[in-house]
Amino acid sequence: MAVGLSQLLENPAYQDGTVADRVFGMCRNEDNAMLGRVSSLFWCIWHNRNDKIWNDNVQSRSQVGRMVFAVWNEWFTVHQLRRQNFVPIEDPRPVRGGETRGGVDKM
Repeated sequence: MAVGLSQLLENPAYQDGTVADRVFGMCRNEDNAMLGRVSSLFWCIWHNRNDKIWNDNVQSRSQVGRMVFAVWNEWFTVHQLRRQNFVPIEDPRPVRGGETRGGVDKM
């Protein structure tokens, strides 16, 4: 995963313009699997930034990298299941404040 993602991020075609230009260029030119990797990377960086700001919890680059890999694997699995028309059962574990992942309050 890292080799393909590194090659994409270092691709000269995505080095000019604003960050938005680069991201939209990737969206136009790359396949869904690669966009899932990029999205996972962005989400994990954003999550780590918020965790540092709000909870003073700092993760190392390798921890963030492992998180990216886990998030991408989950994303990929869900998309593979959707291709097979299989809808997984919603995870009933509470996320925060008694809410379930579907947003239904259990209390």
